[in-house]
Amino acid sequence: MLVQLNSKTAIYRGFTILKLPRKKPYSRQRYQITKDGNYLGLDFGLSQARQTIDQLHRGH
Repeated sequence: MLVQLNSKTAIYRGFTILKLPRKKPYSRQRYQITKDGNYLGLDFGLSQARQTIDQLHRGH
């Protein structure tokens, strides 16, 4: 279950998903994944970030 803390931060399965500001050279929205202060990846969609977390949670 995705818990939206505010407009830029969500928690999913104990991982934090942070919506980053759009900056060049990226014109697309970016989502940073962290857990316990450790950077775990960057995705270009919230659904992609959730899929990445599901894979991490399964140990892949």
